[in-house]
This record gives sequence, structure tokens and C-alpha cells, in this order.
Amino acid sequence: MPDRAIVLTFCRLAVLGGLVFVERSAAADPHEPLLSAPRPQRLLSLPEAIAYALAHQPALAAQRASLASSRSSHQAALRTRVPTFLAPDLPYRRQQAAVSVRLAQAGLAQAEWDAVYAVTRTHFSVIYARMQRRIGERLVQQLRQRQKEETEELLKRQPGAERSTVRSAILLQLVESQLQDAVAGEHRALAAWREALGAPPDFDAEPAGDELPDPILDLDREQVVQFALERRGEVIQAAGAVELTELEVCAQQALRRLQTTTFAAYADLHARPVRPGSFGRDYSPVAVALEMPSQLSGKREDRVAKVLALQERAEAVAAKTRNLVLLEAEHAFSQYQEYRQKRVTLRRAGEAAVNLTRLLWKDYRQLLTIARFDEAVLAELIAGEVRLQVNEAQFQYVLALAALQRVTAGGILPCWEAALPTGNPAPGDP
Repeated sequence: MPDRAIVLTFCRLAVLGGLVFVERSAAADPHEPLLSAPRPQRLLSLPEAIAYALAHQPALAAQRASLASSRSSHQAALRTRVPTFLAPDLPYRRQQAAVSVRLAQAGLAQAEWDAVYAVTRTHFSVIYARMQRRIGERLVQQLRQRQKEETEELLKRQPGAERSTVRSAILLQLVESQLQDAVAGEHRALAAWREALGAPPDFDAEPAGDELPDPILDLDREQVVQFALERRGEVIQAAGAVELTELEVCAQQALRRLQTTTFAAYADLHARPVRPGSFGRDYSPVAVALEMPSQLSGKREDRVAKVLALQERAEAVAAKTRNLVLLEAEHAFSQYQEYRQKRVTLRRAGEAAVNLTRLLWKDYRQLLTIARFDEAVLAELIAGEVRLQVNEAQFQYVLALAALQRVTAGGILPCWEAALPTGNPAPGDP
């Protein structure tokens, strides 16, 4: 039956957390409207939430600590006063320490953009849940009102209409039962938002806003790819790792001992893969990791040959990193294109569904037939589902823009205001 398909789709969206309702107590009147959870006293705008995360997120504190460590190592290398005939590799170690600082700075910058994305995504996830909740509440209230106002006259005029009214009541109860279970959706979104902020469990604040933004950007693929390859911290780190191995070749050529150390023994190497690979349902290619032992043994030519081989690996890592960043940028741009058009198409479908529902209820009131009643109830459910899909498309569009901001490390900035990361080692409290 088409009614069953609509209800199953509606209920599936509710279970996924798109519709959020507060669970009533067992003693509550089933005909009372479903109530939303009370809002806290403090509501944070997106810029305020991002500023809080940049100051309190532990992942950023760890990156700043790594940067401070790299700077200390660099200063220690600069302060070392040893004749070059005793430490012929010292000039190269100083250069490697300086490169390590640049890599740590690139890591911090990318971590900040990752934090901005996490806050943006979870912030809009909460708002999206609120929008879906309102649609669900409105649909349930409309169905209750229809059941109360329309069925009484239908039963008087059509003696065999009990089956249709009972079916309508069952559909309403199915939707209500699923909506009551979906309260966990908003709770999960809020928990993820607090974690993205680095907030404590008793953090009494929520994202401000009840509607998703609708920024209009005219982007092209070449622009997105260029920003991603030029600005991403992983690309900068992979290129810096190649520079480190090139300097290591020079350092090993300067050393004549049979047992030597490499920059991996005391320099801070900051290079991370873009993403872990996956060969499951959602395939993603595997990143290649950098390799460098902390010690090398053997004659100078043997040690140099080994480092040259590892330099080739570092170059392969850099090439693979660029390819993965390129893939990520193209995927984000594809998502942006898809939902930019999809949200417009679904809005038109939503308007048509609302108009059809009004027309069918008007026909029903004139004819008072069982067939018209069934069609009107089904149209009401379809219109509600289309409204849910409109919100879903808008939500995915906003997430695609947030992903483009992250993928390009701020090269693409949507129109919503945000507290942009500064790259400072230790920003103060907002």
C-alpha cells in the first residue's frame, strides 16, 4: 500500500534522528501536543562556538604543544656551539629543525580548520534536528485535527467509513510512536557539538538559531582544487618531509662514522596521512606513511644509499598525499553541486505537495467520500515527507559548503560569519 511506504519512510527518518521529540510520561494525555526540550539560558552563535573551540579543544592544545616542542628543538640546535669538524652534520640538523617548525605550524593550521569544520557541522546538525522536529510536530497536530474534525461528518454520511478512520488513527499512532523514540537524535547532536567545542559535560549552552543558512556561492572545480593543493596542511607537511630527507642525505654524506643518527632521533617530524584507507562498503584509498629510522649503520655510501631510497619514498608519499587531497576536493565539490540543485528541485516539489493536499481536502469536504478522505490523508503524509526531504537537502548543502571550507583550508569561505582560525600558539578565552 502506498500509505505503508510513506509511513515507513517517515519512521525511518525519525529513527535516524532527523525528527526529535520529547518523550511523554506514561500518564500524559496522548492528545496533548508534543513539547520541545527547554532551551538553556545560554545560546552560542556559530562564531562564538568556533571561538570557544579554538581556545578549549584538547586536540588543538596538543598541536600547540607539538609546535612549542619543535620551536624548543630549533632553538636548542641554534644554541649548540660545536665546531663543525666535531659535528659536521650540525648545519643540516639546524635546517631540519627549522623545517620541523614549519611542519608543526602547518599541522596546527590544518587542525584548526578541522576544528572549525567539526563545530560548524555539529552546530548545523542541532539546528537541522530542530527544523525536522517542528515539521513532525506540525504533521502530528494536523493529522490529529483532521481526525477530530473530518471523520465525524464522514461517519455520519458514509456508514462504511469506519475502516478508513481506523486506518488513519493507526497511521497517526505509528508516526507518534517513532517520534517519541527520536529524542536521542538531538541529544546525540548536542553531545557531538559539546565535544567539538572541547566543553565539559555540564556545559549549559546550545547552538543558537532555528533555521539553516542558505549561502549562494558560485564555485568551479579548478578553484577548489587549486586552493586545496596550495593551502592544505597535509600537502605542506608531505612536501616538508621530502625536504627533511634531502637534508638527511647531505648530513649522512658529511658523517664518517659507522653508526650515525638521523633527524628522526631528535627532530620533531610532523606529517600525517590525509585519511585511513577503507576497503569496505565505503571505499577510500590508503595513504602512504613516511619512513625514517632513528639510526643508520654501515659505511657512508651504504648509509647514503639507504637515505636516498627513503627520499624516493618521501617523494612518493608527497605525490600520494596530493592525489588524496585532490580526490577529497573533487568529492566535496561534487556534493556541493548535487545538493545545490537538489534543494531547489525539492522545494518545488514541496510547494506542489502542499497545494495538492489543500485541493484534496477541499474536494473531500465537498464530496465526503471515503476515497477522497483516504487520498487526502495520504497526501498529508506525502507533503510532510517532502518537507523533511527539503530540509535534508538544505542540510547536506550546508555540510558540503562546510566541507569545502575545510578541504581548501579556508580558501572557500561560505557567507555565514565564523571566527576564523589565527594559527596562534595559545589564543585566550573568548
